[in-house]
Amino acid sequence: MARLDVTQLRDQMFGLTYGDVAAAVFASPLAEDQTVDPADVVRTGLAAVSGDERAAWRARWQELVAAQRFGHSRQVRRAAAAEYHRLWGGRFNRVHRTAERFWRQHGTWLDATQAA
Repeated sequence: MARLDVTQLRDQMFGLTYGDVAAAVFASPLAEDQTVDPADVVRTGLAAVSGDERAAWRARWQELVAAQRFGHSRQVRRAAAAEYHRLWGGRFNRVHRTAERFWRQHGTWLDATQAA
């Protein structure tokens, strides 16, 4: 029997996954300002790019992570790691810190989905 992950269920119910929120923060021009309310960062990011574009980013990131971990050669793994870091541009930790602040302050993705 599959184990129920309550967090995944809640994210699906409200229509946004953690990946959606991280992509929205990545797209937001407010992401660099740590004093801004994380909900505002998520809202501006959701408004800045389409859902299809965010989905394409997530798919590319996942593809690169898979190549880093399971690439058939060291050269492939290194090239994937370099491309992944180039795409994120040093923003990975800031994006995830902001997404985590959003979760701690709001406890749900509902605020962001209603604003989108």
